[in-house]
Order: sequence, then C-alpha cells, then structure tokens
Amino acid sequence: MSGLERKPPGTDLDSLSAQLGLPPLSSSSLAVMPPSSATPLTLNIDGQEISVLVPPAAKQAFRQRFKELARREKRRAANAGNAANTSILVGGSIGGPLATSGVIALATSTGPLAVAAIIATGVGGLIALAGLMMGHWMNRKKFAHEERLERYLEVVEEMK
Repeated sequence: MSGLERKPPGTDLDSLSAQLGLPPLSSSSLAVMPPSSATPLTLNIDGQEISVLVPPAAKQAFRQRFKELARREKRRAANAGNAANTSILVGGSIGGPLATSGVIALATSTGPLAVAAIIATGVGGLIALAGLMMGHWMNRKKFAHEERLERYLEVVEEMK
C-alpha cells in the first residue's frame, strides 16, 4: 500500500477527537450554531425559499448588492414601460388611421382601387393589433420588474 491512498473519513474524525481529548465524534453530532449577531435573511428564488445567515461584516456588502439589483430592476421596468407606451402609440397613431382611411377608401372606390383599399385596411388593422398586443406584453414585463424591485427593496430594509 502506498502512502497516497486516502483513509476512510471516519478515521479523520477519530484522530481529531483523540488530539483534542474529546469523546469519539461523528459527523451527525457536529453542529454549527449561528452567531447571535448574524441577520437571518429569507430569499425567494424561483419559488423556493432559502434561508441565509448574514454575518455583521457582510451586511453592508449584501445591502449594497441588493440596492444595485433594485436600481437595475427599476431601470428595466422604466424601459419596459417606455416600450409599452411606444408600441401603443404606434398601433394607435399609425395602424388605426391607416385602417380607418382604408375603410373610407373602400366605401368610395370601385374597381381596381378597391383592392388597394382592402390591403390598406388589412395592414392598418394588423399594425393596430400588433401595437396593442406588444403594449400589453411589455406592460406585463414592467409589472414583473416592479415586483422584483419591491422584493429587493424589502431585503435592503431587512439589512438595516
């Protein structure tokens, strides 16, 4: 047998307890007691709650990190809100009038111009519908970012 072979894990605990003059130790009897000054923090990550003990020395770093995350989510929510407003404006100010003018042209035209009026009405209706749908989708993203922002701000308050 060479000296490179590893000992079974139980012998490490036995040698440690012998060196310290303690009764035999087992891995199930070892427990770490949390320091009384540590701040318990419960995080909800993807539907799972994870409890973390934050030592006093790391409190400021955790708080700063969650402030940065809150700023990022606030910026993302603002961007999503701007995109929602823009898409609704595009749908309403371009698609709506185009569809309306197509309907008016359809009512007043005959022959080959009627085909162009039908196409204008269809394209205008699609632009209006797409703008409204995109606005709705971006508003949902905005609200999701705002929810995460609130959770991060709650963690910042807990760390005070």
